[in-house]
Amino acid sequence: MADRYPEGWENWPTMTIAAESLGVSRKKLSELIRSGQLKKYTGPRGIPGGYRVNPEEVELFAEQLADAEDAAEVSKPADAPSTAEVVRASIDGAKQAQSHAERLITLFDAPYKFVLDTLRDENAALRAELLQMRKERAEQESVREQNRQQQTLEAMALTELKTAAATKAEAIDLLKRLAVPMMAKHLGVADPRTTALQEALAAIPRESFEVLFKMGVLPPEAEAKLKIGLDWREPDPEAQAAQ
Repeated sequence: MADRYPEGWENWPTMTIAAESLGVSRKKLSELIRSGQLKKYTGPRGIPGGYRVNPEEVELFAEQLADAEDAAEVSKPADAPSTAEVVRASIDGAKQAQSHAERLITLFDAPYKFVLDTLRDENAALRAELLQMRKERAEQESVREQNRQQQTLEAMALTELKTAAATKAEAIDLLKRLAVPMMAKHLGVADPRTTALQEALAAIPRESFEVLFKMGVLPPEAEAKLKIGLDWREPDPEAQAAQ
């Protein structure tokens, strides 16, 4: 809306100042505006004073008003000021008041501008710092996730190693137990431990030995001897397919 006014329109007198310049009340000024003798302009939001009046129009109307009153006041004493002089003095006073107001605005505008600029700079610095903190937090979270994955893999590998070691230990223990009855059988001596071991082996399902052999945890030589001791027969694939 400011583009529709001449340069410096924001410094035009307000309705109050224009009324004081003409020596009339605001109500009278509003009547003059409604009758079309003067025109008011609406400034954008945020501009103090609201409505403004063109000072040139105010001055011209004041001169016309003064001329008309001068013609009607011929009988006044010669030393008494004319209405035109009074109006012109009022206009000069309004201009001075407007000038003082402009200087006050300028006086207060510089510190406020400095404060606003400082706040903007601090706000920009805080935003940059926040972005950097978010970036660093994302990087730290990525490192922690990699460490968690590595620890999980290490735990799984350790569990598999312990399981393999336990299975191997069980197989070796089984071989040690088998060695006793084999020796006793060779010597023809009945050993209670041998008998108990033979009974225990007989109670172990064939499927358990199949699982042990498929796992491949026994040394090849020990596995071959165990199969001989158990009189092991490999299952016939064709028979299994027929079943």
